[in-house]
Amino acid sequence: MKKIIDFIKIFFLYFITLSVYVLLFIEGETYIEKWLHNSWISQLYMYIGKLFLVISIYFLPNKIGIQIRFFYKFLIYILVMVPVFVLLDILGLLSE
Repeated sequence: MKKIIDFIKIFFLYFITLSVYVLLFIEGETYIEKWLHNSWISQLYMYIGKLFLVISIYFLPNKIGIQIRFFYKFLIYILVMVPVFVLLDILGLLSE
């Protein structure tokens, strides 16, 4: 039972992390390109965002005391992607 609760905690942690990533970095890249007219800065911004995402996927469960294998971390992250993008699309926060 404790493992299931840990997986649920990680699911919600990744849900919040991916939502922040999408709203700050993916949507923010569009505005950076539009306002600054510089693709290099927007690409650098995206690389920083991807680094933030990878580090959070790998290290956050360990920081809150949940020890699971990387395969399960990756699997939970893949499962989180669908509800995050559906929710953000329903709320109208995703642009094309």
